[in-house]
Amino acid sequence: MAAASGTVRLQRCVVSPAGRHSASLIFLHGSGDSGKGLRRWIKEVLNHDFAFQHIKVIYPTAPRRPYTPMKGGLSNVWFDRFKISNDCPEHLESIDVMCEVLTDLIDDEVKSGIKKNRILIGGFSMGGCMAMHLAYRNHRDVAGVFALSSFLNKSSVVYQGVQKSDGVLPELFQCHGTADELVLHAWAEETNSALKSLGVSTKFHSFPGLHHELSKGLEDERLAQSLKSRDWRPGLPLLGGAVGHTSSLPGTSPRTPAVLQILVRHVAATSCWSKTTEQTKTDGERWRGHLRRGFRKRLTWRATGGSGAPKKRLKKKSCLTPGGVSS
Repeated sequence: MAAASGTVRLQRCVVSPAGRHSASLIFLHGSGDSGKGLRRWIKEVLNHDFAFQHIKVIYPTAPRRPYTPMKGGLSNVWFDRFKISNDCPEHLESIDVMCEVLTDLIDDEVKSGIKKNRILIGGFSMGGCMAMHLAYRNHRDVAGVFALSSFLNKSSVVYQGVQKSDGVLPELFQCHGTADELVLHAWAEETNSALKSLGVSTKFHSFPGLHHELSKGLEDERLAQSLKSRDWRPGLPLLGGAVGHTSSLPGTSPRTPAVLQILVRHVAATSCWSKTTEQTKTDGERWRGHLRRGFRKRLTWRATGGSGAPKKRLKKKSCLTPGGVSS
């Protein structure tokens, strides 16, 4: 099935940020699913939307196309596969077409004022594989990549693309269950090791007993018992594969299942979602400017006694503090 990016516009399910939109996250579903279906699944697992203060979450839906593992049956898939295995060629024609289509989605975010280094791309299963192709072959300047229960074929062209790159590559964040029988845990480990050997910064989290899913169920007492309290302040480095809970972390609760919990933690703590040094400096200068203007107005009002003509120049007593003007 061939299609040009100009003729395909993906359906999108969007979770808007609670505050000012300054970053975007594109979450790609697995084979046979949809954007709405993935959002609904995550919402059922978390008991609320996967949402953030300033990040727009976008769940696009793959167009229907013949899918070889289903004997040519139509399905919502990002690309075709010859079979579900890491030891076979990739169906590059369909992958490349979808890279063009998804590039339009990225371009829409850029046109809306979001820089590419403020866009995170990832997905579950086939969606994670698609995200790796999209980022490491076509958009190496995005903020990062995440792949849940995903893998790349042994001879993937992604590896060739990364080899040819001479710039900084986006970080890869992976989660995978050791009991996954559809996409083997070893395939994901091989993917991670191969990309890491080529210079990609990676984080890999294994989940014992987890199958091809996002959680073992909300009622799994063993998971609830394994949750540990940690310091979740944004900006702190990620701490291995441990999971935890606190009311201060957006989108989590003591019963939040491990995979999504650690993904929420990754997004919340990733430095790209914090203001950059330049943005912080600019905001600081703007804030200090507001304080200086307010201070001058206050001095003028005191000097004139509320009238237009100044009586005498007041000695400057006030000092400027980050919290405001104190005198």
